[in-house]
Amino acid sequence: TYCSKRVESFVLAIEVYLRKEKYLLALRHLKSALALSPNHPHLHTLLITFLHKVAQTKDKLHPAAWAVIDSECKNDGRLGGGASLSDLVSKHLQSFSSSLTHRLAVARSKLVLGGSSAAGEAISLVCDIQGKEDVTLQTCVEVQQFLQNVVKNQEAADKFKESSHQRFPYAVYFGASSC
Repeated sequence: TYCSKRVESFVLAIEVYLRKEKYLLALRHLKSALALSPNHPHLHTLLITFLHKVAQTKDKLHPAAWAVIDSECKNDGRLGGGASLSDLVSKHLQSFSSSLTHRLAVARSKLVLGGSSAAGEAISLVCDIQGKEDVTLQTCVEVQQFLQNVVKNQEAADKFKESSHQRFPYAVYFGASSC
């Protein structure tokens, strides 16, 4: 069971269904989550991941399942309305360019889509925290872990850790002494 009024419950369900390749269930939960919180940054990443995985496995899906997914995605503007994945990512970035959490979601989405310059674009999206909204300690920790563990760029992670230490000088995570 899960809490049907909390986006985080839907996020977890979507992640499980995507891993199990239960795309119709993932779609149902994605639609419900987007109805609750259409601008949630994690839902943007999950939407891109969902659309990308469905496009990759289109030939393996049952024709009826593909027809439902295709129809829903084309007819529901929250699910992209048939736009290309790169257009959805660009539109999201334009809409939330000053939000660090949304920029992190766009960076994750770019990595999902791949490409030769995806890692570099992801790094440039999240490294500058000056003038950004919602720059919290938790968000900065998430960005630093993303750079270190997902992008696997230690230099960028260290630079971000240094700038975060300037922003949060008493945070032990970014190098403040624990005494």
